[in-house]
Amino acid sequence: MQAHDGVDSVAERRRDPRLRHLGHRVVGDELQRFLLGVLGVGRNAGHGAGEQQRRGRVGVVERELLRHHAAHRESEQMDAFGAEMAQQAHHVMRHVGDRPLSILRCPEGTGKQCFFQKHIGLGLPKGVQSIPVLNRKTGETEDYLTLSTSDGLVGMAQMGVLEIHPWGSRNESMEKPDRIIFDLDPDEAVDWKTLAITAKLFRAVFEEIGLESYLKTTGGKGLHIVAPIRAENEWQVVKKFAHEVVLRIEKEQPDLYVTKMTKALRKNRIYLDYLRNDRGSTAVAPYSPRARSGVPVALPLEWRELNSKTRPVFHVTDFAKWRKRLNSDPWATMTTNKQRLTAQAIKKMSG
Repeated sequence: MQAHDGVDSVAERRRDPRLRHLGHRVVGDELQRFLLGVLGVGRNAGHGAGEQQRRGRVGVVERELLRHHAAHRESEQMDAFGAEMAQQAHHVMRHVGDRPLSILRCPEGTGKQCFFQKHIGLGLPKGVQSIPVLNRKTGETEDYLTLSTSDGLVGMAQMGVLEIHPWGSRNESMEKPDRIIFDLDPDEAVDWKTLAITAKLFRAVFEEIGLESYLKTTGGKGLHIVAPIRAENEWQVVKKFAHEVVLRIEKEQPDLYVTKMTKALRKNRIYLDYLRNDRGSTAVAPYSPRARSGVPVALPLEWRELNSKTRPVFHVTDFAKWRKRLNSDPWATMTTNKQRLTAQAIKKMSG
């Protein structure tokens, strides 16, 4: 596509609100010329096989028009969501600040190529910094991305970052995680009610050992259960504890739960993923969009929302319907919760 009116990139249009609608008009102009010139739309067309072929081509272009319209609307909604989150940056920074990060960058939007990045690069914007991390396999130190201020969130948006995936430990205590994370990943055949009951089961297990836990959607079909803990135990201790938890739940109902990630075993079951509790593993951050159709958002939930009749789903493309949720944070107390994963709790779960 040729540049028009001095605008030579999608990124430039997004940066300048005065140019935000230009891309949609340019696309429309080019497709109109395509319709008139190539397909003969608007002129006296022939009949028979040639006419059927032209109609087929028109159908393709109509679908393309719809796709571009949807992409344009998605871009507008992303602008609104980004502006609101800039005002609510403290919600996000509680959970991503001062941690090693992996990010998913989509510089040209979700419909184009995206790529993961975790190591520092050249020309990073204000607020995006580096933290040295030892690679235990090679023995070498690698510079990971990290944020210390909300300016970094703005900088990441300028980099085309869509998803943020933090470690389960902070920079100053990197070898000792400060949260336990379970990812409940259901097969398509598993209904919402069953998934909700499973989340309540995990909450009950945590309560049994004196730990408060928190809930969020993943931006997919699953749920995350997270329990904050003091950064006192090494990664291998927390990982082993998490493994014992899922093995216990799997044992109670093996026809519904599976703890091995083998795809063939997960049919009609919920995969209880405990591997987020491994050094170097990450989990999508609360309030992070996902690079999927409709741009879903991983969003904290109140525990009572498990009683809803349908799965809570939130998209950037319907942001106006749920933006009031940003006025409060169900995870607000997580970072001030000083509960401990005690030796007694670990022993109880492994016994």
